[in-house]
Amino acid sequence: MGGSASSSSYQEPSEGSQSCAEHCGDAQQNVNPFFYRPRMTPLDWVKVVFNTFWLLPLRLVLFVIPSFCLGVCLCILSILGDSLDEKNPRPLRGWRRFLVSDIGTRVDRLLLFGCGFHWIRVRGKPATAAEAPIIVASPHASVFDMFIISLFHLPTFVAKSEASSVPILGYLVTHTMRAIYVSRDNPASRRECTDEILRRAKDSAAGWPKILIFPEATTHSTEVLLEYKKGAFLPSVPVQAVAIKYQNRSNTMVWSDRGTGLIASIYLTLCQFHNSLEVEFLPVHHTTPEEAANPEVFAENVRKEVSRATGIPTSHYSVEDLLMCRKAEQLGLPFHSGLISFPCLNREFQCVNTFLVKIFTSIRLGCIVGRSHSSSCLISSSYLSSSEPSSPTADWGCHRPSTGWRGSLKWIETKMDLSLAKISAITWLSLLMPAHWLCSLL
Repeated sequence: MGGSASSSSYQEPSEGSQSCAEHCGDAQQNVNPFFYRPRMTPLDWVKVVFNTFWLLPLRLVLFVIPSFCLGVCLCILSILGDSLDEKNPRPLRGWRRFLVSDIGTRVDRLLLFGCGFHWIRVRGKPATAAEAPIIVASPHASVFDMFIISLFHLPTFVAKSEASSVPILGYLVTHTMRAIYVSRDNPASRRECTDEILRRAKDSAAGWPKILIFPEATTHSTEVLLEYKKGAFLPSVPVQAVAIKYQNRSNTMVWSDRGTGLIASIYLTLCQFHNSLEVEFLPVHHTTPEEAANPEVFAENVRKEVSRATGIPTSHYSVEDLLMCRKAEQLGLPFHSGLISFPCLNREFQCVNTFLVKIFTSIRLGCIVGRSHSSSCLISSSYLSSSEPSSPTADWGCHRPSTGWRGSLKWIETKMDLSLAKISAITWLSLLMPAHWLCSLL
């Protein structure tokens, strides 16, 4: 591949293309943010086994179960006689809001105390809803994140649509906190979510509480910060970033897609004697004219502020990489092969998710017919040395750079600085092939 790509037709990518490497941050290429196991020593495991038989039952009986039941009762009382207009919801008011917000936060603190968060260090000052209608919290690592932010201001929040179907809790959260649900796989749902965020953020007269958004859109390890989704930044209103810092050495709170699941993270956390936590409220970020015109710039500037506050590097991964990892696994590929650095790929080639699924399908078909990594390189080199295809790539959802096919591949190798080497070269063969060839594979 390298020999073919070194043609004299190669041109330096445009200034816009060069910005991708800068945007990607300082995270190491071999980090998989969707796989995590706690850093447990043999002594730590001995403590977990020991605490399973006395500390865990004690916490469940004295704190967790009572506070959970009390919270459910408060939610039920607050919605008695109240109707929810799903098309045009309004916030809770009066005594209903008092039950959920004032008393509910105290129940929330009791729950966290029972989970081992005996004291919480707080830096900075929470802004009011008038000062910053939107809160963005990261890194989003744990199921405890929502409860921690709710200690200071019980917000309305954005959650994945699957959460609304959780028995009892889904119904209560929908009616008491007026949650905004979004389906990550449905573009129409994402647009509706964005519209609702805009409406609530700018409708200050309605008395909406602050909107809590986890801009990374999924839980992950705390080794890197994922790319922020721009939905929280589209209204161009002031936002306050909140940095959540779990400080236990073993960091059992992390809930990852692979490695430590939800139940395991809760279990291991409840079996710790004490869970150290610091919450830092960063200064309210007011939009500049450039940020108002470009939500992606706004999101990236806020992400850099959180990175400086936490010491966690930014990365070139996003929730779409997780979706691609799952799709790769469904096709019989290693889970980590889906780490394609989707944000940078999307910025440079403007690819859509459906097309990337086709790429993985073609990889799978390539494996079936016995193509090895090395043979894929030879195939790709041979293809790139031939004449440029006449079929416009716009027909199949991906706009190539203006540097030509050889230049595109050379730029991928030398400029993107991504973990693309993990994927077989057949991926890039698929990315660069004409539409009729791709269709013949699929």
